[in-house]
Amino acid sequence: MKTYTATSTRKELFTIFSNIVNNHEIYNVNYKDKGIVLIHQEDYEELLETLELLSEKEFREKLRKAENEIINNESYSFDEIF
Repeated sequence: MKTYTATSTRKELFTIFSNIVNNHEIYNVNYKDKGIVLIHQEDYEELLETLELLSEKEFREKLRKAENEIINNESYSFDEIF
């Protein structure tokens, strides 16, 4: 994540936007002792979806079970399935 001041962000705004849109880069902007994060909308929506999924108890339990199966070699490789 790149960090900029508000002034440097203003000077480089279109370059920053281009990097966010084309390369999914994330920028941190310091403004009046506060942090502002600039992130691609798709990345933001994916982050929200991940948070929503991880907030569901049933999903977390299934994820933990799957992780344990992988650790204990109780899963199948792609080649074994296909």
